[in-house]
Amino acid sequence: MVNFIDFINNLRFKFKKNAFYTLDLPPTALNHLVDLKTEKESLFIQSENRAIIIYENENRCIVLGSILTAKKRKFRQLFILSFSESSNQMLDNTNNVIEEEDVIQILIDWLKK
Repeated sequence: MVNFIDFINNLRFKFKKNAFYTLDLPPTALNHLVDLKTEKESLFIQSENRAIIIYENENRCIVLGSILTAKKRKFRQLFILSFSESSNQMLDNTNNVIEEEDVIQILIDWLKK
């Protein structure tokens, strides 16, 4: 079974280090707020009108982006991450290997847009 605990902990540390607002959400809170189900704690990261929600679901790490405008909120799927069991490397949506630091930098850049 794949475990994203270390990855999510690293994300939490890097985003706090970069002065982003971070919040841990219990599974029921995520379900109440955005109707998403998970059995583990999720991570919410915010920068002004953009936010990221990161949660685990079925051995995958889902990364959603939220953009607030004057009239509505738009969700975008940024990543669906998984691990290759054979190589123990992180894979992106297209099953290409992606480094943890690259994911973090992409998310930081997305929040700063």
